[in-house]
Amino acid sequence: MSVGPRITLGDGVTVDALLDALTDHPRRLPDAFVGVPAGGWEQATARHPQTVGDDGHWRLPVYAYLVRTASHTVLVDAGVGPAGTVAAEWLGTEGVLDERLAALGVDRGSIDVVFFTHLHEDHVGWGADPTTGSLTFGRARYTVADEEWSTERARGVRRHVEHGLGPARDAGRLEPMAPGPFLPGIEILALPGHTAGHCGVLVQGQTGVVLLAGDAFNHPVQLSEPGIGSSADADPQRAAETRRLVLERAASEDCLVGSAHLPGGWWRAAWDARQRRGGQATDRHAQ
Repeated sequence: MSVGPRITLGDGVTVDALLDALTDHPRRLPDAFVGVPAGGWEQATARHPQTVGDDGHWRLPVYAYLVRTASHTVLVDAGVGPAGTVAAEWLGTEGVLDERLAALGVDRGSIDVVFFTHLHEDHVGWGADPTTGSLTFGRARYTVADEEWSTERARGVRRHVEHGLGPARDAGRLEPMAPGPFLPGIEILALPGHTAGHCGVLVQGQTGVVLLAGDAFNHPVQLSEPGIGSSADADPQRAAETRRLVLERAASEDCLVGSAHLPGGWWRAAWDARQRRGGQATDRHAQ
């Protein structure tokens, strides 16, 4: 398995990490996360300096992932989006996903499916043009976990979700789905906690496995200390348990983890099941 922005899994299966935006989060790191890592945030930031922005703010990368198999092209998450989206206004930057796709020679019309791991602002931005309402990916199915969508409808569809997914819904192209087998070589995994219906994507090829974990992890310190939570986690206890389960699976299957806000897009984690209840593991950036 080659390791870089593109992961090659054999059988014509590739996964590209696409950096849509890199900006400073409005919150400083200690305010963006719940709990203090071993050694304190000073030690954690010294270990992960790429996560530190101006005045101690969280330096936030926003990744989407392009999965290509012999039969389908799938975009996992849709980033910040262009100028005018809620996320672009909130984060003070616009996304460049369209440029990243063009650099790979991928036309928007070649995307078969857009899968949203969850419905936070910085994951739906490229779903549709915020000014015209036209779908960015004109022939794609837009998919999201059924629990995520039912929760959104029950709470009242928020402005950023309406902008990003509303046009697909109105065109009959939004397809809520249950986790499980999705497409050949692609499985949707329920990874609840960050949101009620938060999901990940497992991609399998002849030579390896990739687990796209959405926002299960927001900072690399969580790879060694999964009890450290994100202030955006809807259910902190469940989110921590999900992180532990992901680490166990990633270690047992020796798979790379892609998570939208981890620097570099790809990480490996060595995790001992005996450490599951609060112990530490070893995390390392995939070079």
